[in-house]
Amino acid sequence: MTLQKAQLGDNRAVLTILDFLLPDMEYLASFIKLPREESMQEMKTAMLEAIRSGEVML
Repeated sequence: MTLQKAQLGDNRAVLTILDFLLPDMEYLASFIKLPREESMQEMKTAMLEAIRSGEVML
């Protein structure tokens, strides 16, 4: 349900999803050869685009 709301443009739902994924993104950032802040921003942007485009499915 949260994913569906996010796909329909609910910004609060998007933030809920990103908050849920934050520990995993922080872990993955340690393997990316970019500054930590930059790699986190790249992952958040990619996830947002995937949610909005419908690439993320239930």
